[in-house]
Amino acid sequence: MQSCSCTADTLLRRTSLTAVRVGRQRASCLLKAMNNADARLQRQIMAATANTLNKTLEGRVSLTSIDDYRIVNNIDASAVPEDLKKDCILFYTPDTEPLARKIAAEGSHVQLGNIRWKCFNDGFPDLFVHHATEIRNKHVGFLASFHDPGKIFEQISIIYALPRLFIGSFTLVLPFFPTGTAERVETEGDVATAFTLARILSNIPPSRGGPTSIVIFDIHALQERFYFGDAVLPLFESGIPLLLERLKQLPDKEKVSPGGAVTLLPAAALVQGQ
Repeated sequence: MQSCSCTADTLLRRTSLTAVRVGRQRASCLLKAMNNADARLQRQIMAATANTLNKTLEGRVSLTSIDDYRIVNNIDASAVPEDLKKDCILFYTPDTEPLARKIAAEGSHVQLGNIRWKCFNDGFPDLFVHHATEIRNKHVGFLASFHDPGKIFEQISIIYALPRLFIGSFTLVLPFFPTGTAERVETEGDVATAFTLARILSNIPPSRGGPTSIVIFDIHALQERFYFGDAVLPLFESGIPLLLERLKQLPDKEKVSPGGAVTLLPAAALVQGQ
């Protein structure tokens, strides 16, 4: 009886080991199939993205729906459907005034706001938002410029004040995130000032429409999105497609850097590894 019992145990162990091996083989085949499917899907997505980017750079993208609007970057303001356009009051700093006027000239949906930028005798800012009661319940944007550390405080004062004027929504456009390269601590004692600036911006008060939207162009590292708190909604955009478009217009576009020739390949060629 003991011999039979040992034989049964042995068979049970062998059966279990066989089942484990078969299970591993099936799992491996399934994993390979999933990886292949992901690769095909990834290639399809990259090809579609490349096609959209090429059309965008060539100026051949026409927007007819909200879905098209969401997947296309750097579009003409005239190409945005009328039902997606909203009237906006755009405030600006003295440094960004030329850009703000160009934005307002693109259409009738953007009106420029007016801020008095002065300083007291001690050098601290003396600020005033003109027609503050007239911007109630309206969509408000602010075109900032943090290129000079000495001008950040006065802009932060305005940025904190605008959402409290009973406006419908508030969007901060920050073309340059100056502390982006100081985003990590490599040695104990280093100060990641990118995190500090993100914390300052994360404390912008909400407006009637909800949290503040912060649009930042070409931030140094994408992980910096996690430096912002839940009280704001950061959105990271890129001006690289516009740069590529401008480079294609240069007569010496094949020699755009002093270090050597750079050939601008179509996005589809980049996807294919050429």
